[in-house]
Amino acid sequence: MSSSLPVTRSMRRRVAPVLVAGLLLFGSTGATAAANRWNNATTMYACVNKVTKTARIVTPRNGHTACRASERLVTWRKAGAIGPIGPRGLHGVKGDQGAPGIAGLGGTNGTNGTKGLDGAPGLDGTNGTNGTNGLDGAPGLDGTNGTNGTNGLDGAPGLDGTNGTNGLDGAPGLKGDKGDKGADGAPGAPGTDGARGPKGDKGDKGDPGVAGPGLGGTTIRHSAVTTDPKQTDSDSTSVSCQSGETMVGGGGVLTTTANPQNVQLTASWPSATNTWTVSGAASGLKGNDTWTIQAYAICAG
Repeated sequence: MSSSLPVTRSMRRRVAPVLVAGLLLFGSTGATAAANRWNNATTMYACVNKVTKTARIVTPRNGHTACRASERLVTWRKAGAIGPIGPRGLHGVKGDQGAPGIAGLGGTNGTNGTKGLDGAPGLDGTNGTNGTNGLDGAPGLDGTNGTNGTNGLDGAPGLDGTNGTNGLDGAPGLKGDKGDKGADGAPGAPGTDGARGPKGDKGDKGDPGVAGPGLGGTTIRHSAVTTDPKQTDSDSTSVSCQSGETMVGGGGVLTTTANPQNVQLTASWPSATNTWTVSGAASGLKGNDTWTIQAYAICAG
C-alpha cells in the first residue's frame, strides 16, 4: 500500500521553474536538422532567447521553423522514466465508528461460587507498555463465595463516558381508547335540483262545488269621464253597481289628444264589494294636450 504527501500550490510554484530549467538543461538542440519535421505527441519543444536566456514553450508545425533567428531550439521527451517509490505517507485519520453488532444470545446463569478470602494488598507496580490484545481465554470455573470484606474507600468519580449509539426502536404500543365524537360540521351547501320526475297519474274527480247565487242579466256601469291637462301626470276614478246588483268584473279606459303611448293604465281593482277603481298616468304631453280616464263595472242582477 502506497501513499503520497500533498503538494500545495506554493510548492508547485517553486518546483515548476526548477523542473523547466532541468528539462531545458537535458534537452536536445538538434531538432532543426530534421528538415522541420516535428512530433508534438511525444516531444516538447521550447525556444530559448540567446541573450536573455528566457524560454517559451512552442508547438511547431511540420514544414515550418519552430524558433526565431534570435532563439535556439531545445527539446525533451514528454514521458520520462518511472521514478523510485516515494516514502510512506502519514497515518490516516481514525475512521468512523462501525454500526452496532447483533446482540448475542443470553447465557445460562452459573452456580454461585463461595466467596474467597481477601488477599493482602499488593505493591503498586510500574505501568507496563500496552500489549496487543490476546485471544479470549476459556471461561474459568465459578469460584466459591468468599467472606464479606470491609467496605473500601470511595474512589474518585470516573470520567464521563462517550455517548452510546441509539438503541433500536421499541415495539408499537397498544391501541388507545376510542376518542370522543367530534363536533358536527357546518351544514353543506344546498344540492342542485334533481331531474323532474315522471308525470303522476290523474287524480280522482272532485266533489261538485256549492252552487253560487243566481244571476240575472249583466249591465255595464260607467263612471263619468275625467279630463286632465298635461300638468296632471296621474289620476284615478271609481264606479259602483246599483242596489240589488252584484259586481262581477270591471276595468278602465284612457284616451289622449297626443300619442296613445303617452298614457297608461297603472292599476285596476275592486276597491270595495260593489265598486271598481282604476288609476292612470300620463307623460310627455305638450302644449294643449289633454288625457281622460274612465272606470266601468260589470254588474249582474
